[in-house]
Order: sequence, then C-alpha cells, then structure tokens
Amino acid sequence: MGSHGSVMAVAAGSSQEVVPGLWLGDVSAAKTAASTGVDGRACAILTVGNGMGADVASTLPAECLHTVVDTIDTDSADILGVLPKSFMAIDAALACDTGGGCLVHCYSGVSRSATAVIAWLMACRGMTLDEAMETTRQARPMIRPNSGFMVALRTLQETGGDLEKARAVWDARTHASSTDEAVWFGSQLKGQSAAECAQRHREIAMAANARAAAKRQQREAVSERLDAQTDQVSKLCCTVDVGRDMFV
Repeated sequence: MGSHGSVMAVAAGSSQEVVPGLWLGDVSAAKTAASTGVDGRACAILTVGNGMGADVASTLPAECLHTVVDTIDTDSADILGVLPKSFMAIDAALACDTGGGCLVHCYSGVSRSATAVIAWLMACRGMTLDEAMETTRQARPMIRPNSGFMVALRTLQETGGDLEKARAVWDARTHASSTDEAVWFGSQLKGQSAAECAQRHREIAMAANARAAAKRQQREAVSERLDAQTDQVSKLCCTVDVGRDMFV
C-alpha cells in the first residue's frame, strides 16, 4: 500500500483522514478529491446516499474507482443493507497498489458516510462502537449518525460485527428494509429540485414506516390472540386434570 495522504490534500478543507488511507467528507470533497491525481494516481470514491452518484461521477477521472450505495438519511433507512458493498469498496481501495486511498462521503459527511466508516472500523478493525466513534470524531468532529443508524451500530456491536446477523436483528426491530422502496422511488424523480426530492423522500419514508408499523401491530395482535388461546387451553387442561383427580 502506498502513501495516501497527499492524494486527498486537495480536499483537506472538506474531508479528513480517519485512519491511514480512509477519508470521510461531504459531496464537495468527492467532486474535488480525485480531480487532481498525484503521480498519475487517483483515489477511490464511495458515495453513501441517494441522488448524488451521477453528479459525482461526472467529475471523476476514468481511472478513479467510484462505488455508489443508495440509502436515505432517515431513522429507519436500511443502512446495514448497504454496508457489505461499502466494506468491499473500502477494502479494495486500501489494498490498491496506487495508494490513492478511499474517500467515503454522503451529502454533508455527518450521518450516512460517518455510519459506514464507523461500522467498517468495528467490523474490519475490531473496534468497539465507542472506539470507532471516538476515532472518527477525532478526525471529523461534526459527525452525528441519526438515531436509527446509532441503533444499527449498537446492533452490529451486539452481534460481534456479523453484518448478516445484525441486519436480521435490526430489521426485526425496525422493519428498515421496508424503506428500500423509498430509495427506488426517489431515484425515479427527475427534473425536480433537491428540496422537492428531499420532501418526496420524507413522504415516501413516512408512508413506508406507517405500513411497517401497521404490519407490526397486526403481528402483535395475532400474537396476543394466540397467547390468549394458549392460556384458555392451559386452564381447560388444568380443569380436566382436577376433575380426573377427584375421581381417582
């Protein structure tokens, strides 16, 4: 692995190096970080967000590896679902002989991309959540994963960094995968302003959350009915046993 720091120097004002070769920043950093290579090298870019991929890609040189994972910044977005692809992109960039490193970004470099970096430190560097948060915050103090992403990170810690198990546990708790449709619909919105798209994303996510809540309530109602029926059967069995004892 070569030297990483000089490649990202062009974006020092809007991105920071968390660990050697791994940078965290905002969308403006992504648009400038790879525009000037060093000795012909270019960094890799990981876009963690929705609606930014094409815009960022248009600014990158052909040799720059660009990976996009779609997710929106809501408490119930399926952030764990995009982590496997994110981890592969980071690992590939850090293993690259050109030594360009990897810049992970979302729109502001505060929630989505920060969560991806923190999760990578936990799963791939063996850090605890507290250690990963502190390491990332020391480099970029403004990070603040949203409350749902923090639940996801705690779940990842509970499962020992096992993404598959963490996602299963987290989805059972939050039904986060139900917002996948929000990402898809959001990607279909063309010719609208960023504010209009953001509002539409919120509306779709809220609708998905409402449907997930309704399904959860249905399951809980069914579970309560089954519990009640089980209690009735148990009481009936006890009554039968008492009656049998009286005749013995």
